Amino acid sequence: MKRKLFLHVGPHKTGTTLIQKVCLDNQGELIKSGIFYPKNYVRIFGHHLIRDLIKGKELSKSDSDFFKEIDSDVLLSSEDFISFSVKDFEYIKTFFSDFDIHIIYSWRRASLKMYSIWQELIKHGKSVSFFEFYHEHLAKPAQSYMLSADLQIERFAKVFGIKKVHLIDYDKAVKDKNLLELFFSIINCEYSTKYLEMSESRVSSNRSLNPFDTETIRILNKIMSSKYGMHGNDVREAYLTHYSELDITELHQIMKTKVTTLPVGNYFIDKKTERVMYSKFEENFINFEQAQYKSSITLIQDSWLMNLESLILINELADQLHRKIKSV
Repeated sequence: MKRKLFLHVGPHKTGTTLIQKVCLDNQGELIKSGIFYPKNYVRIFGHHLIRDLIKGKELSKSDSDFFKEIDSDVLLSSEDFISFSVKDFEYIKTFFSDFDIHIIYSWRRASLKMYSIWQELIKHGKSVSFFEFYHEHLAKPAQSYMLSADLQIERFAKVFGIKKVHLIDYDKAVKDKNLLELFFSIINCEYSTKYLEMSESRVSSNRSLNPFDTETIRILNKIMSSKYGMHGNDVREAYLTHYSELDITELHQIMKTKVTTLPVGNYFIDKKTERVMYSKFEENFINFEQAQYKSSITLIQDSWLMNLESLILINELADQLHRKIKSV
């Protein structure tokens, strides 16, 4: 019988950091249950390094030998696996031909996840506004992998077969507080609450920023890139590192006059995608529930920048942050 290779593909903002941290910190316990979560290829908590090798078609004989020596099932997890094309997955299938490959995907309802994904882009250096980002996907929802999750799942099914795709209803798992239990049941490993306690994952999980810091970082991304050549998540890291030393009170006071709250979770796209997911993949879900989950998001209106004082303050903040970085 072939060993199983579980590919946890995320996607982003569905508890992937939590799952990865728990698995990494409890590697010894998992191996007792027949699941190997290799420390090889790990960057931070997930297997992002092997993602780069797969994308570049650069897996070597030494990589092949490493996996051949493993006599248990294997779990690889990276939310960046979600960016793979069909050809990338076919490359995985060929390289890991000794394994019975299974895909684990957490589905989160469309409008509930868009703010979190946008915020993740801001954390990593983008400066697009939320409304620009959302409109790009809403304009063509049937072509958006973020809004139409069935497009993602059909790629997995095309390569590995639909019976090898395991789906978690993330919103229901959050409501029931059993995401880890569900995930571990898919990999045939009994979950214990001591795993979470041992890993201290409550501290290590990828937490959201408040709307004021998110908006500040969004604009700083643009300014720091053009003035000082800073890109990616360097701006966010520097901002959080020097947070207590920065003059941001007055800036955030201006933002507080431009706060808006939007309801999410009951849009047409949510109802449509839920019908599609239920009709196509009901048997693949471990915990599906037909329900409209509602929430709200808080945003800072772009108009907060439409005055001279705001422009002066945000540019002064950029200069102050740059001086802090240079002094380290």
